[in-house]
Order: sequence, then structure tokens, then C-alpha cells
Amino acid sequence: MNFPVNHSQAIATPAELNDILGVECQAVYLNSLGYLVEVASEDLVREMQPNFQQMKMLPLGKVIVTTLTDSGSDYDFISRFFAPGVGINEDPVTGSAHCCLAPFWRNTLNKDEFLAYQASNRGGIVKVRYIGDDRVLLAGQAITLMRGELITS
Repeated sequence: MNFPVNHSQAIATPAELNDILGVECQAVYLNSLGYLVEVASEDLVREMQPNFQQMKMLPLGKVIVTTLTDSGSDYDFISRFFAPGVGINEDPVTGSAHCCLAPFWRNTLNKDEFLAYQASNRGGIVKVRYIGDDRVLLAGQAITLMRGELITS
């Protein structure tokens, strides 16, 4: 799928964010989706248990947490996406989050193609390719959860 890139800007860490996430934020960024938080290790991403009630009180109520994977991993980076502000404590695999992660990791790793893992309970692998002109290609396995028909008048 071909999507627009979502760029992030560095900001000061909001005072309550470390407590809400239950981990120390190394760096915090803001984009139109919400906060993008970099943490120190893969274990922190995998094991974190955020306070969803408090997260709802954040101005955007949505947080992407990410880090580089440990050496020897098949993945370039991992992430999790929390959106209790819109009624989703944790989304299993989030394309829109990877539209933010693509330019972030591109700038850090100086490469355009990534294999990413979203470490929710269900988890999922996302192939990410930054193709220029502020576009990103996302590919991976999908599961049909619902079918519908849109009727226009």
C-alpha cells in the first residue's frame, strides 16, 4: 500500500509521559498522529504496561513507542501503538504508525527499506520502504475482519 509520510518534530518530554508509559523516554517527537517515543531497548518496548487511563488525558491520546532491535534480530526496529484517546488501548499492527516510523528511522539509519515488527499481543511484521516524494510503501500479511458494502444515493 502506498501512503503519505508523516514527519515528526522533536519536542521536550511531557512531564507525565515517563510515568504514563512506565519507562524512561529517550526522546519524544510530535506528528499529526500523536507522540513518537524512542526508548532504550527492545525489552522495554515489549514489556511496557502503560497506564491507559492516564494516557487518555494526553492532548492527543495516541503514542507510538519504538527502538532499534537487538543485534542479530531479523528486524530493523520494533514498535507498539497505543490509542486509548480514541478507544483503542493497543492496536495490533498499525500502518499509519509506520508512516511516521519510516522517516524517523530513515534519518537515523540512513536507509530506505526496513523490516519492522509491531510487538503487540498479536504482533505483526511490516515491510516498509521510503520511496521519496514523501511516500512510503507498506506491505505485510493482513487478516480480513469484516466485509461491508457502501451504498451511495
